[in-house]
Amino acid sequence: MIQVADVGVGISGQEGMQAVMASDFALPRFRYLQKLLLVHGHWCYSRLANMILFFFYKNAMFVALIFWYQFYCGFSGSAMIDQWYLIFFNLMFSAFPQLVTGTLDKDVSAETLQQLPQLYVNGQNSEEYKPYMFWMNMIDAFYQSLVCFFIPYFAYADSDVDLFTWGTPITTLALLTILVHLGIETKTWTWMNWMSISFSVLLFFTVSLSYNASCPACFSPSNPYWSMQRLLQEPLFYLLCVLTPVAALLPRYFYRACQGTLFPNPVQVGRQLDKLPAETRGNLLSLGGGATPEPRFLSLAKPSYGDRRRDGDDPYAVDPAEKDTLPYTKDAADKRPRPPKDSECPPTDSECPPETLETSDMSSVQLGLPPDGDSQCVRYCRNSSDHEVHPAPNAVVL
Repeated sequence: MIQVADVGVGISGQEGMQAVMASDFALPRFRYLQKLLLVHGHWCYSRLANMILFFFYKNAMFVALIFWYQFYCGFSGSAMIDQWYLIFFNLMFSAFPQLVTGTLDKDVSAETLQQLPQLYVNGQNSEEYKPYMFWMNMIDAFYQSLVCFFIPYFAYADSDVDLFTWGTPITTLALLTILVHLGIETKTWTWMNWMSISFSVLLFFTVSLSYNASCPACFSPSNPYWSMQRLLQEPLFYLLCVLTPVAALLPRYFYRACQGTLFPNPVQVGRQLDKLPAETRGNLLSLGGGATPEPRFLSLAKPSYGDRRRDGDDPYAVDPAEKDTLPYTKDAADKRPRPPKDSECPPTDSECPPETLETSDMSSVQLGLPPDGDSQCVRYCRNSSDHEVHPAPNAVVL
């Protein structure tokens, strides 16, 4: 059963370790299943869905840059980007930030996910990865590639730069746009996110400067020698690095802002709750600010059988849930003996008042039995004087 399931969870106990050895996750206690499902299950699904969408977007965006160039080179298959940039772009320049985000990103905190278990439905309904999201990312990738290609194209239209000197700014703008796009989609920022993005930018310029300074006579007639050094001396290059990513990412940023403000989904509402102070968030959740009672099978506390009855209910009535889940109670529920209520007991002449029986200070107990044929109601009487027993007629002394 565990091997057939998509994700197998084994509980290690006295029954043995066979289930644990065949499972994907092993737990020592059943109570840890709540956090595994509601917290880590939600995070895992969200990270995988967003990382897959980002992989498709990044590759489509970078390849589309070469596709637009084919209209100007007669579809010869040549590229305006240096071959080393094509090799290192996915391998080093843009790989580390998305790996960090796909590993550490948390859309909602663990406390909110446990207090709002209905957020787990987001993964069951595949809300993070739908067909329209894929096509929206593809459309956005093609739009961003258009911006990153044609803005440098028109900026260097009347200049005498060679092919690779024009392709190097396009590669730089594409990398900056992809990194800022990843920053928009990142929900939780840590020092590792900042470090990975900074490392990618520094790595790109370090490799570019080193490569362009050590290749004086390669790839003739278009020579990449000293191309990045010349670009860093031009104010136009810095202007392109600011305006192009902003123009490329403005539609996505506007869409995210409108969605989070006008049409927020439950996960975004939970993310807004995380930004509130702890006391305010606790008050909102306690007052019913979108929260629902915790499911009984996910509760960490011991089950209380009294909370399932209301005052005035028959304590011997069978719970409807038990009728559905416990078949042996269907026939036996109505056959259980029921004690008579206090209103059904006839008055007696016994001098024993109805008191609560306390076993801690009990020395003797009298049970007054009614005559034969009467209702079998039992009244208790305690006599603690000198630890003596005073039997009465029709009474049994314990």
